[in-house]
Amino acid sequence: MKKHAVCICAHKNWSQLDDLIDVLSSPLVDVYLHVDLKGRADFDTYAETHDFARHKNVIIVTSQKVDWGGYSQLLVELLLFREVLEHKSEYNYVHLISGQDFPLKPIEKIIEECNDKKVDYLAYIAPQNNKRYERRLRYYNILVPRIRQSVLCAYLRKVFLAAQMLLGINRLKKCPLKFEVGANWMSITLESLEYIVREYPKYDKYFRYGISAEECYKQMILETRKDVRIVNDSKRYVIFEKTSQSPKTLTMKMLGDVERSDAFFARKFDDEVDKEVRLAIKRRIEK
Repeated sequence: MKKHAVCICAHKNWSQLDDLIDVLSSPLVDVYLHVDLKGRADFDTYAETHDFARHKNVIIVTSQKVDWGGYSQLLVELLLFREVLEHKSEYNYVHLISGQDFPLKPIEKIIEECNDKKVDYLAYIAPQNNKRYERRLRYYNILVPRIRQSVLCAYLRKVFLAAQMLLGINRLKKCPLKFEVGANWMSITLESLEYIVREYPKYDKYFRYGISAEECYKQMILETRKDVRIVNDSKRYVIFEKTSQSPKTLTMKMLGDVERSDAFFARKFDDEVDKEVRLAIKRRIEK
């Protein structure tokens, strides 16, 4: 039986990440790990003092600096995917998760379900909402790496966007892809991953100057693959509030709902906020 590759994008909570990789330990799993360059020194210190090298199934890729919503997030995903494809003969499925995710089922059960279904689990936002999100790619987005740290940069970006609206700028006008948007976390077949990576360079110019383009490119490219079987479900349990662009941190108060989910993974967990909820799930799946 071929293995599954799990790609992890991590930036903090190293003991939590360590525990996640422990739970993913299986002869049928290889982990491809990217650690944000901003936290790499801290991670290296943790790894040296906690025998991180015991994880024989982990391949750590070269760290890049990652900025929220920036092109760098998309590039890190492609970095992980290309590393997987260097060893593609070994795999038939690829999962993309964050370091703050945690499985809701034993990894063997996830593998069994994927192998039985042979579909791509990739979430899409309802088409009627696409116009709201099109501006992510329609306009040139500047200063994206700084808009969370600088009020001035956020203001300048808005001014630049307003000017483009007045001028009728539309970077998608000549784009041959249909605009789509959804979750960036996914579980897809190796064939679909290979298709995305192979086709991406043709369309890079449409994503390079976007914001949160990592939540668009996979859906948009995969829609063009013949005979693709996409299930509009990322198989991730996540809670979003209307007033926030980030998912809620899961706590013990939410444990019942989390455990009733049929998702593969839940997010996001933060041991600094509530470690017990993650440990409760760990005990359940390890029974």
